[in-house]
Order: sequence, then C-alpha cells, then structure tokens
Amino acid sequence: MSEPPSVPPTGGPEPSNQSYPPPQPGYGPGYPPPPHPGYGYPPSQPAPGQYPPGQYPTGQYAAGPPPGSPYPPNDPTKLDFGKAFSWSWDRFRDNLWPMLLPGILMFVAVLVFGGLMIPAGIWAFSNLETTTDAYGYSTTTGSVNAGGLLLMVLLGILLTIALIYLYMAVYAGSIRTVNGEPVTNRTFLTTIRFWPLLGTMILVGIVVTIGLILCIIPGLIAMVLLQFAPFFVVDRKMGPIAAMSASSQLVRQRVGDSVLVFIAIYGINYLGQALLYIGSIFTMPFTALLHAYSYRRMSGAPIAYDTAVQPGWPTTPPGAAPQYGAQYPPNPPYPPQNPPQQYGPGSYGPPS
Repeated sequence: MSEPPSVPPTGGPEPSNQSYPPPQPGYGPGYPPPPHPGYGYPPSQPAPGQYPPGQYPTGQYAAGPPPGSPYPPNDPTKLDFGKAFSWSWDRFRDNLWPMLLPGILMFVAVLVFGGLMIPAGIWAFSNLETTTDAYGYSTTTGSVNAGGLLLMVLLGILLTIALIYLYMAVYAGSIRTVNGEPVTNRTFLTTIRFWPLLGTMILVGIVVTIGLILCIIPGLIAMVLLQFAPFFVVDRKMGPIAAMSASSQLVRQRVGDSVLVFIAIYGINYLGQALLYIGSIFTMPFTALLHAYSYRRMSGAPIAYDTAVQPGWPTTPPGAAPQYGAQYPPNPPYPPQNPPQQYGPGSYGPPS
C-alpha cells in the first residue's frame, strides 16, 4: 500500500477523503513569526480628556513608553524652563497694568510711610543732646519723646501690613492667572485665605530665620523646601503646617527643578531691587507667575493657556473660576481623581 502524497494533486478535483492543513504561521513564506510570550503590543489608550468616567490610564504606559523604548518618556511634571518663561512673559505682557499695580502701590507706601517716619523719628529723639569732652568721649543726655517714638512704631507697623497684604495679593493673582480667570485691576489686589496665608508666611519666616542663624546653609535649604507653601495654602486650601509639609515633599520629588526655580526667582527679584527698587514693580509679578507656573507644572495640575497637561486633564479654559482647593488631592503627587464633566465636544462647563 502506497503512502499518501505529501502535497495536494496538481490537477483535477481534490479527493474528498483527504485534507491538508494550512502551513503553520511563522514556518512558511509570507507569515510573520509568532510574538514571544510577554512581548505583545501595549493596549491602545484613548486620547487625553476622553477616558471613560472615573477611569484614567494606569500602569507603565500611563507614564510613558516602557523601559528600553526608543521614544523619550512623557513626564507631565517635568519643568520646561523655556516654556515656563515664555508662558509667564506672555501673561505679563498681555495684562501689564493690572500686574504692575501691586508694585506701584508698594513703592508709594514706602515713600509715604517712610517719609512720615523721618519727621517722627526727629520728633522722638529731638530732646537728646550729645556732648564731647576734652578727651574725645561722647555723652548723650536727655530723654526720648514718647509721642514721636510711638508714632514712628505705628507707621512702621502700618507699612509692614501694607507690604505683606500686597505681597499676598500677588500670590493670589498668580494662582487666578494660571486658572485662566480674567485678569482685572482687582486680580492682583485682593487676597485669598488671608489669615492661613499670613500664618504660613510667619511660620516660614521663623523657620528660615532660625536656619540662617545656624550657619546660613540650613536657612537656604529651608527657603528652597518651603518656597511653594503659600501656593498650597491658596490653591489647595491647606493649613500652614500641611502646606509646608506638601511643599517640602514636592521639592524632594523635583530637587533639580526646584533649586533652579528658586535661583531664577530670587536672582530676577534681586536685579529688580538693585535698580533702586523700581525694578521690583516689574519683576515681582513676573516672578510670581513663573513661580505659580512651576508649582502647577511640577505638581501635575492643569495650567491655563498651556497645552502640556497631564494625561486626562484638559487645558483649563480661559474665563473659568474654579473653587480653590476643590480640584486636586491634598498631597503630592497630584494625579487627576475625577475628570471634569464634559457637556459638549471640546467644552468644559454648563451649556449656555
């Protein structure tokens, strides 16, 4: 009995009592080799902002390509200094007058209160008389005028309060700007959460002062670690201690970017102060915008007028007025928790 042919007959109908299996994939021409177990293609991801409600990308493909991929990783919290400066300059240029108001008022306050403190000081110490004897020793006699001294102290307190208030208003204005709210004359003149922010600034000042007394270096480290604390108070509704802790944690996650931001901001402000303090009128709002942008970028939160957002977050629409502290989780890192409700294609907000 002969063996069945190894290939189908070349002519005539195929015998009904014989079947020939197709060539196995990967073992014949025109067939790709089978994928190795564990090296399949990654699951496809929907476009940013189009994830199903309550679902966001997770796993290795959410943060970027897998290790060893020829494509660079997509880290939404990495700070691009060129983009940060460009964004800050565009916002400053487009809203020049409202952003210059706090600096102008600070300069006027220094002139007025400082000018009044000079005659108050003269009045306070006008009764003092200094005499020098034949041997060159000086002796001061007389009494300090209590009324003049009290006036001088009062003027100093009022000046300090005015400067602190305006400085806090600049923090609030920068957060309003990164939220995409319309910039008006009130934007950089009104504060958000005045007392918690004041308490935070006092605590930060105490910690930094103690650090500077301890050989300066600890003070500089504290300034870097706590630089974002006011933003956490204004933007996340945190208390002073929680905001200082959150700032320290964020800086430790982004040490290099945080140090560069600190150097850039203090360097620019120093140049403004070197120009008879008049330059601070311009540098203070610009550096506040740069600081707020850096804080939002490194924490992974959305930024108005900026396209480099964290996956799942749409760009904050201009004109929005969010409730501060309601958008983001309380501690870094800040992945989105609940996607904004989308009422129409590409729009975020109730239908008009």
